[in-house]
Amino acid sequence: MKWLYPFINLSRFFKTESVSLNNLETQVRKKYSVFLSSIIGFTIFIVFVFIAEDFFDGKYILVIANCFTLVLLLTSLYLNIQNKFKSSGILFILATNFMVFLFANVYPNYVLNHVLFLPILVVTLILNKGQRSLINGFLVFLPIILYLLLEISDYKIHPGLPTFQQSLPFNLNYLVTFFALIYIINFLLKINYHIESNQHNLTKQLATKNENLEKANKELDRFAYSTSHDLKAPLKSILGLVQLVQIENVCPQVSQYLDMMKNRVFVMENFINEITDHSRNARMPVKKEKVDFNQLIHKVIDGLQFIDGASKIKFIRKVELSKPINSDPHRLFILLNNFVSNSIKYHNLNRPDPFIKISVENPNGHVLLKVADNGLGIRKESQSKIFDMFYRASEDSSGSGLGLYIVKEIVDTMKGKIALQSSNGNGTEFCVSIPNN
Repeated sequence: MKWLYPFINLSRFFKTESVSLNNLETQVRKKYSVFLSSIIGFTIFIVFVFIAEDFFDGKYILVIANCFTLVLLLTSLYLNIQNKFKSSGILFILATNFMVFLFANVYPNYVLNHVLFLPILVVTLILNKGQRSLINGFLVFLPIILYLLLEISDYKIHPGLPTFQQSLPFNLNYLVTFFALIYIINFLLKINYHIESNQHNLTKQLATKNENLEKANKELDRFAYSTSHDLKAPLKSILGLVQLVQIENVCPQVSQYLDMMKNRVFVMENFINEITDHSRNARMPVKKEKVDFNQLIHKVIDGLQFIDGASKIKFIRKVELSKPINSDPHRLFILLNNFVSNSIKYHNLNRPDPFIKISVENPNGHVLLKVADNGLGIRKESQSKIFDMFYRASEDSSGSGLGLYIVKEIVDTMKGKIALQSSNGNGTEFCVSIPNN
């Protein structure tokens, strides 16, 4: 007697529980399933009453029709128990419409069997849950169409159908319609209260999580800053000691070793900066400040002069802006710094005119930032991977493989686009387009 379970334990499904966003829809769906099981069970009970009445009154044609309806209803209940909610609802709506339409044709008009179309229509609207589809539209209009057919045919769709007299001592249709509507309204009120209550709980949970997330972000910022400072401090001490030793008269071989140590210190310091940049980009909001690109480009080039070979490269700057640029200067600095440092590291210093060209324009309300060089270029098979984390196009690369990954993350954060043009031995051009805020 599994179908009786909704009637006995209906109230327990409406207790307000603290739920997450993931299972709220599941709980609401479960309540709709309980609602449908209750309606089907009640309808099955009514059909049993009609079958018994018609059998004792000798109305065998109605007994056969009601048995057919009963089979449809039992199938609908089985589908609902198997969690085939949509199929169950469709079959129930079709069965009840058929039953009411048949009764309205074989009983006198004053019995008002057609009134039962009203709760059927309401149940149909509830089960559809506002979803638009061809089958849902058909099911909504079905009781209306059947009612209009009854009115047009004067409640006798076929003259060969028999007419029976109502033998029950009270007007069951009024009673069924009244209690069905009361039950439906009660269900809607409870489901609305359940959803609002859970939304309130979810809002409180979300506010608490946001507050905890803000605290975690602040703590992570402090940790990143502290860790970066603590890691850089010994590196700077090592660099200072190396420079002190280089002041002394040392043999060429020791001087070479000291230069190698300095280079490793710079690589490690750059790696720490990349980790810090990635951490900040993932959490910090995009700022909207006026950007001076001439000053920004000068700052980038000046900070990279220590890289080997930088002094042999000609830097070309082209800033053509028709209106002020509002963007995030810190993120733009990281972009330019990664592009230019890569161009310096992978340049071809054997060329007669090595150059790096940095240009900035603002066509169509966007900032177009280009960094081009005539260096070694990037092999075609590596171009689709250079924005991957820790990817290095060459085994001889001294970088960490994070630089261009961070660039791509920053461009995505700023809702921009990045493009690459390069060929092996013929230089590289990066083009970044970002909105002008």
